Amino acid sequence: MRWHKILFRAFLSGLLLPIISIFVLFTWVFLTSAGANWTLSLVPGLHYQSLQGNLAHGLRLQDVSYVNRNTNIDAQELSWKFYPTALLWGEIKFSTLTISNANIRLPPAKPSATALTLAPPELPHWANIFSVSVSPLAIDRLRIYQNNKEAFFLQQAECKKIAWDRGRIEIQNLQGQGPFGKLQLTGNAEIKQRNIRLVADWQSAKSKRSAVNVQVDWHGLSGGRYGGPIALTLRQASISGKLQGTATIAPYAIELTHAKFNSEKLAKPMQLAISMHLPKILHG
Repeated sequence: MRWHKILFRAFLSGLLLPIISIFVLFTWVFLTSAGANWTLSLVPGLHYQSLQGNLAHGLRLQDVSYVNRNTNIDAQELSWKFYPTALLWGEIKFSTLTISNANIRLPPAKPSATALTLAPPELPHWANIFSVSVSPLAIDRLRIYQNNKEAFFLQQAECKKIAWDRGRIEIQNLQGQGPFGKLQLTGNAEIKQRNIRLVADWQSAKSKRSAVNVQVDWHGLSGGRYGGPIALTLRQASISGKLQGTATIAPYAIELTHAKFNSEKLAKPMQLAISMHLPKILHG
C-alpha cells in the first residue's frame, strides 16, 4: 500500500503546486506595488516617475508619459481604482479615474481629400469582447496641441459614468468648463445600429445670459441616411426661443423638415424648412 500513498502524494503535489503558484503570482501582481510596477512595465511607451498603491486597491502615478507613434501624452498625476474580479466576466471596471494637468500632443495635420460617408466605423475585435467603464471620472486641466499650437483646453471636468459596452457608448452627467464655456451632457450611442440619444446644455463663457439646450434622438434611416427629432432651446440676453423639427443627414446633404420656431417675441410660431448641400470631397 505504500506505493499508493506515494502516488497519491505525488498527485496532490502536482495538482496543488500549480494552484499555489498561480495564487501567489496573482497576489503579488494585484496586491503589491512591485507587482503593479512589473505589470505596467509591459505597456510599451509608458513611463512614470513614481508609483503608489497596487492594482487591486488603487494606483497613483506621478509624472506620467506615454508615446504612441507620433502622439505624446503626459500628465502630472494619474490615479485610479480598479476591480480586478470584473475581468472574469469580460469587464474592465474602474471605480475612480483622476487626471491632473495633462497634455496631448497630436501629429501635424496633413492636407487630404476625404469622401464623406455615414457608414459606421469598423470596430476592432477586442471592442466586441471587453466592456470598459469608469465611474466617476475627474479631469483637472487638459490641453490638446496640434501643429505646435494649443487646439483645445479643458479647465475642469467631471463625469458620473462613462462606459463602452461592446459597441455602445454611455455618458452620464458629464460637466466640463473651459474657454468654450460650460457644458453639461448626458447621452448614449449604439455604433452598429447608428442610434444616438443626447441631452446637452451649453453656457457661454462670456455671458451667463447666452445658453443653448440640445435634445437629440437619432437613428439610422433607409438609403444610408441618418437622423430623427431634434429640439434646440436658445437664450440670448432677454430673448429666448425653441426650435423643433426632424433632421435628416445624408452623405452630401443636411435637411431640417417639419420645423417650428417658438418665441415670446413672435406673434405665432414660425414654420421652417432648411436644406444644405455638402461637397462630396472634403479638402483639409
